[in-house]
Amino acid sequence: MPGRGMRTLSYELALEIRLAHQQRLLAIELAEESGEPPPPFTPRATLADDPERVGLQIRELLGATEDDRTHWASDKEGYTALNTWRARIEKIGVLVFQAQRVSSDEASGFAIAESPMPAIVVSRSDTPRRRTFSLLHEFAHLMLRVSGVSEIDVDAARPPEDLAVEVFCNRVASAVLMPRDLFVAEAIIRTHRSGPESWSDEDITNLSHRYGVSREVVVRRMLTFNLTTQRFYTTKREQYKKAFETWTREKKAKMRASKKQFAKNPPRDALSNLGQPLVRRILESYYQDRLSLSDVSSYLGIRARHVEKLESMVGGP
Repeated sequence: MPGRGMRTLSYELALEIRLAHQQRLLAIELAEESGEPPPPFTPRATLADDPERVGLQIRELLGATEDDRTHWASDKEGYTALNTWRARIEKIGVLVFQAQRVSSDEASGFAIAESPMPAIVVSRSDTPRRRTFSLLHEFAHLMLRVSGVSEIDVDAARPPEDLAVEVFCNRVASAVLMPRDLFVAEAIIRTHRSGPESWSDEDITNLSHRYGVSREVVVRRMLTFNLTTQRFYTTKREQYKKAFETWTREKKAKMRASKKQFAKNPPRDALSNLGQPLVRRILESYYQDRLSLSDVSSYLGIRARHVEKLESMVGGP
């Protein structure tokens, strides 16, 4: 093997990868049984392509518009952008799952670059904005026809051949989320006169909200267009890393408290983790008597008594 060989995976990550493969095969099987076999995944890219051009191709493919920024600017958490991009990607035949067991310290997501119905999995332990970036990063993996586990941190030790793929996919994701022409035309960018290392946290945060991305991704985009320096980016990167660690601690504390104070919502979690396409196919097969209620409960990972509520969430039969 080139580089440093195969990566060692945790039990949790290996389990999520195996589960995603099983869920993909289930989706294909249910589609074929319904008489509507899924179409092949045709978008392609190579490492020799210009990431900026590939990013624009993806935006056109997914129906992204300039108005997106207006819709996302008021969402302080970033769920609107995440859910919008997820729905667009699912619409063209890609399965998008969310993993609960994977720590963001180990992986931000992974891709199963097989056709039909390739799959993307992002970690629910990440913030919504980090998940959005991971989602588009993994989409670039699909276009390259390269399956694999990804990390947003391209500075992590990895084989050279992996590094080239990760850098390319990061650049494509940035180009999808923040197209060059739109980004450099932002009033915040055009009117900045204080020097490349004087960007305020307020300006960076406002841009992150407008594009539905993390603050680190915004500063990295600035660096790409020579609007700031490597030193400034490195400083901010450390700042945001500490902020993410604080967010993670607070989230875990909140989850521990919620187990005592609030009831879980299995139907909502099933829909969030499996996505609309697979959940709908499972329920449709149930309506057509191709699956039993017990099968549905098993595939969705919820008790039979929760199926009716899940039906109402996706629109029923």
